[in-house]
Amino acid sequence: MFSFRCKKVPQFGLLCVVASIVFAAAPAWSQSAATPASGRAIEAILAEKLSVAPGKVLTAQVVHYAPGGSSKSHHHDADVFAFVLSGKILSGEEGEKAKVYNVGEGHFERRGQHHVISKNASTTEPASMLVVFIANEDARLTTFDH
Repeated sequence: MFSFRCKKVPQFGLLCVVASIVFAAAPAWSQSAATPASGRAIEAILAEKLSVAPGKVLTAQVVHYAPGGSSKSHHHDADVFAFVLSGKILSGEEGEKAKVYNVGEGHFERRGQHHVISKNASTTEPASMLVVFIANEDARLTTFDH
């Protein structure tokens, strides 16, 4: 079981809420949705309007990758925080070196960054990550390349 304590610093309030959700629920999420034999599956967790930022929505999803599964290149109309719940995820944005993220590691993507690689780093074990979007209410969260 994880323990997480937030300092009383206003700018970290939302981050603390997200981190608390992640650490409390990670064991259950990492084993919940059935992932297709190839590719990925998306599990919706929540979508809530933000009281501290009118017109903005926090959306949380878990992406489950089958062994060797991946996503096509894409970009988000949102700021994104991704956190690995199980397995290992290979991820990289255009112009940057791809990196393998392990359980408990995460990274941040700014709105509009071109995400050129996102895949399970293993061909034998499944992987999953919590993805948290902060976007305008009418935003298309993910747009895949053609």
